[in-house]
Amino acid sequence: MPFPSSARARAPWRLLPVAILAVAVLVGCATPSGAPSLSQRLRGLLAAGDLASADALIATHPRELDARRALDLAIRGGHVAAVRHFLAATGPDAPLDPDGSTPLIRAVVDAPGPVRAELVALLVAAGADPTRVDRYGRGPIDYATTRNRGELIALMDPPAPLAAPRRGPAFVTWLGADAPLSAVARDAVPAGPRGAARPEGVVRPDAGERRTTETSPRRAADA
Repeated sequence: MPFPSSARARAPWRLLPVAILAVAVLVGCATPSGAPSLSQRLRGLLAAGDLASADALIATHPRELDARRALDLAIRGGHVAAVRHFLAATGPDAPLDPDGSTPLIRAVVDAPGPVRAELVALLVAAGADPTRVDRYGRGPIDYATTRNRGELIALMDPPAPLAAPRRGPAFVTWLGADAPLSAVARDAVPAGPRGAARPEGVVRPDAGERRTTETSPRRAADA
């Protein structure tokens, strides 16, 4: 059944608001052909080492750019001076993306090879926490392990310092044996209370040549 002429005349006008809205969206999203985006401009400034202009660009476009974005781009680009510069504004453990990637994770995963270890060392020295994990429960040491980057693990997880050697009981120190005891000597010397009296018949080294037996003052007086 054909539409009346009046209905056919009104149909195109009903689509006019939709067309206007679509044009507005396209115009708002369009950028001039060949013009770099803000992120591209920031990346170029970081590569050139122009940190003052990078700060000015961030201040001019605070809704699109911030120090975290600049730190992320600096780590990806391997720009050590820029990383050091923006760490002062973000801190060493600021998440750089919705996944919770920390600067240390970003350096392990995405930093260029020639400066990767340098950036990891820089972040650790700045106080970055190697135990911080992302939303997947993985930390920088996990990512370094899966990529066989042992040199980075050594930077983030240095070996624990050796424990101080045990020393002998108080009476051994009183005899002058201040050096740490060997395992055999430590087991052979009985433990005693601090400040105990000097026992009779204790054998001690005499200048490393011979051993003498100490006698108590009471026996010396009786003799």
